[in-house]
Amino acid sequence: MVLRMFVQIANVPRDYAWGSTTAIPELLGTAPTGRPQAELWLGTHPGSPSTVVLPDGSTGDLGQWLESVGATPQLPYLLKVLAAERPLSLQVHPSMVQARAGFERENALGIPRDAPHRNYRDAQHKPEVVVALSDAFHALSGFRALAEVQDDLAALAAVTTLSEDDLAALSRFAVRCTVSMHAPTEEAVRRELLDWVFSASPEAVRAGVALERAAAGLVGAASPSVATLRDLAGRYPGDPGTIVSLLLNRITLARGEAVYLPAGNIHAYLHGVGIEVMAASDNVLRGGLTPKHVDTAELFAVLDYATLPSPLLAAETLGEGVARWSPDVPDFQVWRLSPSANSPIPAPWRGVALGIVTEGEITLTEGDQRQTFRAGQSCAVCAEPGRVLVSGTGVIFAATVGD
Repeated sequence: MVLRMFVQIANVPRDYAWGSTTAIPELLGTAPTGRPQAELWLGTHPGSPSTVVLPDGSTGDLGQWLESVGATPQLPYLLKVLAAERPLSLQVHPSMVQARAGFERENALGIPRDAPHRNYRDAQHKPEVVVALSDAFHALSGFRALAEVQDDLAALAAVTTLSEDDLAALSRFAVRCTVSMHAPTEEAVRRELLDWVFSASPEAVRAGVALERAAAGLVGAASPSVATLRDLAGRYPGDPGTIVSLLLNRITLARGEAVYLPAGNIHAYLHGVGIEVMAASDNVLRGGLTPKHVDTAELFAVLDYATLPSPLLAAETLGEGVARWSPDVPDFQVWRLSPSANSPIPAPWRGVALGIVTEGEITLTEGDQRQTFRAGQSCAVCAEPGRVLVSGTGVIFAATVGD
C-alpha cells in the first residue's frame, strides 16, 4: 500500500433556510438542487464528517485516513464554505472555561445532547474566522461606540412621518444609550440596555416599534446600521435582535478580508460567501433573529459588553503568494496560497491541513505523488512543512492547527 501524504476529500452541502441556492453549486461545479445550500463542511466533526476519495474512485473515512498517516483521527478545527443569502441568527460563543462548565451543568440536569433547548452540546469553545470569497461579505460583529449609535438615533428622530409617541419612545431610548451616573461606562450602559430590550416590557416593545417605523420612513441614504435594522425588521418584526443590531458594528468585508469572532463576541452573518474556520464545536447561544431556542440569561453570562473598535483580522504575508490569518487560539490558522505559473510554493503547513481550491487549478506534489485539484475540490494534507509543493495558477484556502 502506498502511503499518501495528501488525498482528495469531499462532503455533501448542508441545507439551511438562510443559504444560497447557487453560490456553493457554482464553486463546486455542480447543478443547483433548488434548495438553499448553506454550508460545506470539511473535517472530522461528527455532525458531517468528510469522505476520502482515492485516485481509483474508492472512498473512505477521513478519520481513518488520518490514523493511517500517523495523525490523530479527530481534528480540533472545522473548515467550511458558508453561503448566506439571508441573515443568520444573532449569536455568541462561549470560552473554553464557560463551555466546560455549561456542558457539565447540562449533563447533570439530564438534558439530552440533541435537545432543542440545550445550549452546550460539547465542552469546547468556538472561535471563528471568516475570509470573504464574494466581492462583499456583510456581517454584524461586536459593540460599536455609543456615540455612533446616537448619530443614527438623531437621524431616525428627524423622520417627519413619526408620531409624537414614536418620537417620545426614540428620545427615551436615546437616554438609555447614554453614559450616566447610574451607568457610568459604556459596558454598564449595554448591560442595562440589553436586559431591558429582552425584558419585552411595554416600553421596550414601544421603542422597537418606533425604531422600525423610523427606519422604514427614512428618506434618502441610510447608514449601513439603519439599513440593516430596516432589513431585519422586515424579516423579524418585533424581534429584540433588531434593536440590538443598531448597537453593533456593521461591517462589509471585501474579497480576501477577514473578521475574527472570539469568545463573547456578539455577531450575525448577513449576506455573502466566505471561507469559515472554527474550533470544532456546536456551542451557540442565540440572541434573536431566529425561530430557534434563545436563552438570554446564558447569553448575558458569556457576552463581552466592551466596545470593539475593529473586528477585522489582518493577514500576514509570509512570502510571495502566501497569506496567513492567525487568531489568538491554538485550534487553527487560516492560509491562502496563490502560486504563480513558474514558482511553486513549498506548503508551509504544520500537521494536518485541510484545503479547498476556490479559483483555477492547484497541483500538489510530494516525491512521486502528484495530484491536481480544480476549483471546488478539496484535499487533506499530512506532511512536514515544505515537503509538499503547491503549484498551478489557482488559489487554495487551507486550515491547520495554530502555532
